[in-house]
Amino acid sequence: MKLEYTISQDAAGQRLDKFLRKRLMEMPLSHLYKLVRTKKVRVNGARADIAQLLQPGDVVVVHGAREANPQAPGPREARPASAVPQDFAVLYEDAHILVCDKPGGLAIHAGSGIAGDTLVDEVRAYLHAHPEMKKATYKIPHDNQAAGTAAKTVLHVAAKMGRRTK
Repeated sequence: MKLEYTISQDAAGQRLDKFLRKRLMEMPLSHLYKLVRTKKVRVNGARADIAQLLQPGDVVVVHGAREANPQAPGPREARPASAVPQDFAVLYEDAHILVCDKPGGLAIHAGSGIAGDTLVDEVRAYLHAHPEMKKATYKIPHDNQAAGTAAKTVLHVAAKMGRRTK
């Protein structure tokens, strides 16, 4: 199987191994490094270096990812935003941030053992008209009811984390 990723502005500046680790979470680290060593990972058509810094627009191609880890689950099918329910209440929203009341039992992120929609899926569906929404910024145990926070812009996330952007 061939996986292809185009590097966004947000993913730029990451090392290749960190980028792949986020996207191939179920793959053992030793398999990921072996794919790079055996030239099955290419960046812009050239052999990749594990510590290579990615630039916006780079195309990362991974050959044989499923063969290296056949137990890894396949990608979830994308659902239209209208098909994802909104099980949370909006507590606060402005141009940069969304604070929602996460119901108990709803997972924040997809992961092992998590089936069905997550708060991130629901927030993305809620903000489908705002593709600049990046990610939920806090993890909360799925069995607890709590307020979840989602950043809608990169600048807001960077400001809250004390980082500068270009």
